[in-house]
Amino acid sequence: MIALYDSIILFNMTRQSFKNFSLFFGDVAVFYFSLFLTLVIRHERDASVTFFWKQHVFSFTFLGAIWIVIFFLNNLYNYSSALIRITNFEFFKGYLRSMALNVVVMIIFFYFNSYFTITPKTNLALFVVIFTLLFLFWRFVHANILVRTMPINNILLIDLSGVALPLAQRIIDNPIRGHRLRAVIQQGTEHYARLEDIKIFNDIEQLETVVAQENIATIIVDNALHHSMQMNWYQFLSRGISVVDVSTFWEEFSQEIPVTITNPFWFLGGLRNAQKQGYEFIKRAIELVLSSILGLFCLPFLPCILFGIKLTSSGPIFYAQKRVGKNGKEFTLFKFRTMTNDAEKDGPQWSKKNDSRVTMIGKFLRHTHLDEIPQLWNIFRGELSLIGPRPERPEFTQELEREIPYYALRSLVRPGLTGWAQINYCYGSSREDAIKKLAYDLYYIKNRSILLDIKIFLKTVAFLFRGEGR
Repeated sequence: MIALYDSIILFNMTRQSFKNFSLFFGDVAVFYFSLFLTLVIRHERDASVTFFWKQHVFSFTFLGAIWIVIFFLNNLYNYSSALIRITNFEFFKGYLRSMALNVVVMIIFFYFNSYFTITPKTNLALFVVIFTLLFLFWRFVHANILVRTMPINNILLIDLSGVALPLAQRIIDNPIRGHRLRAVIQQGTEHYARLEDIKIFNDIEQLETVVAQENIATIIVDNALHHSMQMNWYQFLSRGISVVDVSTFWEEFSQEIPVTITNPFWFLGGLRNAQKQGYEFIKRAIELVLSSILGLFCLPFLPCILFGIKLTSSGPIFYAQKRVGKNGKEFTLFKFRTMTNDAEKDGPQWSKKNDSRVTMIGKFLRHTHLDEIPQLWNIFRGELSLIGPRPERPEFTQELEREIPYYALRSLVRPGLTGWAQINYCYGSSREDAIKKLAYDLYYIKNRSILLDIKIFLKTVAFLFRGEGR
């Protein structure tokens, strides 16, 4: 069945790549066109705009790169949500925050930096106004015309057990991803009855009729069903219809691997290359360099942190705690203490939001993640990775391994300071949270690469920039 997945995955990668690149290059084009219009308006009476273009283009190119980074940090390139749509309040909030920072950056570089020889006072104000108008118009066109006029992937979901209902809801809630759930074949009516505008069928024998009537391009098949009917699916290939296992589609669409619907044989195949020795060697070399550089960079902050901890509560400055590492091996993780000294007098407890045990300085350290600086030593020693599943305490790990299928697979790789689960599901303080975060951890273990690590690192920086997280 693996060969049947290729076309749907390629289709979705092509769509996603087009949307990502078109959004990025469109923003760049708007930036340069805004500069051109600014110079035309300001110098329309001069013999040529070419001179002024050459005078401005280098400095604006340098600053344009900074603008794009600030847009990214403020979540304006996030296709997993509606934040790229100008009708969304969060979009405007992120855009206004971005532009405020961008203007400050431009003022600093033009007026407090002798390297740039121009001080475009009027040009700068005019450029910001023109860019804002063109940018908002471009984003409206992109979200409502370009993306929405792309071919829609009409989906038929065959789910006889009802386990894929959350996936169906995600497809419906994210139309900008280019998928449209047209129909569901199920047994009974209790699972999908509440979904609006979705045609529900109760007989698998109606498969051919549904595919023809609803112009289906992709059939998502229940894991338990496709093995018993495997020979029937190949007839759809010659008709340009993709057939994909529900686990595989869920992984591609949501970038997680749900343990509740995935069978053991899938894990044996999907994680067979989990070691990735070449990748691990390169990653380890990078971590040695980065942990050393970041450690030196953080040194000036240490006296203030140490003084703040001792001033606001009694007890040690550092907090040492046993955590489970690669292959289940325990190690000691170091952090700055953020809780009262008797925080666990009644035994190990889940940490939670607004935890009353957190000290005054501890709240600041946690919000800024400065409490995690000592973990750079764990990274340098190789016990912890910069990116990977969150290291859990042995007491909780033993309990979760008994209650959650495949939870032990997290220990196939070194745990990380940040990770795919942390940036997609920021806080976890219960068994249910652990199940959801495990889905993201398994996706990372299977698909990890240098490019994915860079993506996680940049998104982590964006979270810290926006003050999000725990």
